[in-house]
Amino acid sequence: MTKADFIEKINEKVEGLPKGKAEEALNAIVTILKDALTKKEEVILNGFGLTNC
Repeated sequence: MTKADFIEKINEKVEGLPKGKAEEALNAIVTILKDALTKKEEVILNGFGLTNC
């Protein structure tokens, strides 16, 4: 799944959300995850999994 696919899925799930806002949301999530993992912080997403890279 590509970034564009994720944006499309977000747009489908959140009714009325413009694609530009879906992209902003995805970018924010990816940045937060990258920052946390760079700091060796544990990331827990209930129902998805756990990572501690």
